Amino acid sequence: MDDPSANRKPLDPNDKNKTPGIYDATANTGNYYYGPPLTYDKDHDNRGTIHQAPAAPCPFGLLEGDSNFDGIVSLNFQPGDTLKTLWFKTSLHPGDNYRVAAVFDSLMLSRLENEDGKHGIHVHDSKAGRVPFDATMVSPVLTVWRLFNLEVATMENVFGYRNKVQGWIRDFDGQGGRASSAFRLIIDESIYDLEAPLNNRTTNLRGLEEHFPNSTFNPPSLDDNSSPTGKGRFENGYFSLGTNSTPVGDIKASGSNYLILKHNTPLSGAWMTFELSPPTGTTITGYVQDIQKNQGGSFTFTLSPNNPLTGIGNNAVFRAADGRPMNIVNINPSNNTITTDSLSLLVLLSDDDREANHQVLPYSWQVDPLNLKRGFNIFREAYLETVIRFTNPGDTIPFRSNILTDDSFNVWIKERSTFWRTEVPASGGDKYGVWLGLVALVWQSSYWRSDLDPDSEVLPSFNGGVTLSVSDSTKMWKGGDVSVIPFEHYYDRYGNTSSVAYDIAVSVVHEIGHQFGLWHVLTPNVFMNPVLLQNSITRLEADQKNYIRCRKSTPGLHPYP
Repeated sequence: MDDPSANRKPLDPNDKNKTPGIYDATANTGNYYYGPPLTYDKDHDNRGTIHQAPAAPCPFGLLEGDSNFDGIVSLNFQPGDTLKTLWFKTSLHPGDNYRVAAVFDSLMLSRLENEDGKHGIHVHDSKAGRVPFDATMVSPVLTVWRLFNLEVATMENVFGYRNKVQGWIRDFDGQGGRASSAFRLIIDESIYDLEAPLNNRTTNLRGLEEHFPNSTFNPPSLDDNSSPTGKGRFENGYFSLGTNSTPVGDIKASGSNYLILKHNTPLSGAWMTFELSPPTGTTITGYVQDIQKNQGGSFTFTLSPNNPLTGIGNNAVFRAADGRPMNIVNINPSNNTITTDSLSLLVLLSDDDREANHQVLPYSWQVDPLNLKRGFNIFREAYLETVIRFTNPGDTIPFRSNILTDDSFNVWIKERSTFWRTEVPASGGDKYGVWLGLVALVWQSSYWRSDLDPDSEVLPSFNGGVTLSVSDSTKMWKGGDVSVIPFEHYYDRYGNTSSVAYDIAVSVVHEIGHQFGLWHVLTPNVFMNPVLLQNSITRLEADQKNYIRCRKSTPGLHPYP
């Protein structure tokens, strides 16, 4: 029967639909399993097929003993009988509604009917109208709900060396060839982040962003070498020398393999340390006062050492700013200079998101300071109740500068999911009566771009989240089971986290929609609109309700029986 709601605001989206239809991709085709196709019209919407196995103790949607599937079971009361008990098995589709009528007049029983659009939740006698005394003759409405078990994970906080990438300075441009007046640094190779393996090196700064192999949809940031030109990922960022996380200078823009510095950036001073290690004897340390670039490609370091350079040969190992060893051409103890045939300085690069207090990770869903759970009630219109399960603090996702590949979703999220570890392998997510979804709150995601700097790269029209899903605008498809919400994308839009709370809450619900196989729609002010300003958590469209309510199995990309 119809949904138990007031006529002025029915939950049923099909009461006024006079054109019957059928959901595509709901049959047993390919890898999709949703059972027989489902109709959607004003009288039979969302009613799963009831004449199906398993039949113990009875088929779905029928009373025990209904052998001819007509919805009627006869009970024989003998003297002394006071109670008869029958099994009833509900179907699995949210929004299916049932009432049971018990009468002593078999002729009247055969006349009972319910047409959704005409009778609503009431049982009618085709001869006499609405059944009288339905409080005693007809049961309350039993509505099928599903639980959506949304497990939430959070990335660790940003601090120390995190959220930085590593590179090596091999050259610079400065007034008079001096590092103290450098305005451009040449980077010869880089590493995604300080915790990544060394084999993750790239030949230029653009390679730090091309983690997803889709250069058209996910291009690198427009930089100084692009056409048209841009300011690059590291615009408004900063760099530090060596493993010292203390900022040295500000970055104005970046090219494919260089950084353009702001004028107040000296590439020398107490923050650039050095080590001079002779084959035998004590290692000399100190800091670099300046570096002079010479004709022919050599570099002369003016040092402030803690011990004299007297007696040190060219076979000593010389390193500055924790870089690679540089071959010594000459050592002059009288003026504390060392000349090398190359330059190799370790540099740590950070984009504009430099401070840990720019974000609220690890996020506490129990406290929910940004009220990100505000939009989950929208799914109640599809008879879906969202139940949030929190990961333990020990299951926090280790920080990485970026979510790099599809495998990262599995390694960093699914392996830390308590639901996945304990229940899914045996049940496919349905054994305990729930559907499964995962949401991870992270700082960055490279799906759009590794960084969206506020001055030139922000994408204000799109949601910043990403869900690996199989979705379609006209079919009920598998959907997905993992969504990633990158706080940094929203921070770039507003410059703080307090102003982005609603946008993030909307995007969380939007990504969950993708988990259910929903795709983008152009209708304004609905939660699956791809334009953030047109995305709302106030209502579902009729088709969106139907697609969710017609699902038989939990969403996701992992296989099901």
